[in-house]
Amino acid sequence: MEKLIQLRKSTDDAVRSHLARAADYAAQYTSAKRRALEFAEGDLVMLSTTNLPLPAPLSRKLAAKWIGPLRVLARVGAVAYRV
Repeated sequence: MEKLIQLRKSTDDAVRSHLARAADYAAQYTSAKRRALEFAEGDLVMLSTTNLPLPAPLSRKLAAKWIGPLRVLARVGAVAYRV
């Protein structure tokens, strides 16, 4: 019985170790592709149309993926801007 408990504990430790290593790898891989962007008032930016409502006759498939350039009017939050 003691052997089973010890085997279970060592297996649990190994699984936790592997999961932690996988999480670290995923976080490192994701962070490598991201970059912090900040814009100042007056900068020109392109706006993604992914979450914008489009006019009815315009098909999403045929719509432009980006609109702009638009001028940044003000910074609203940490990552939000008024254009």
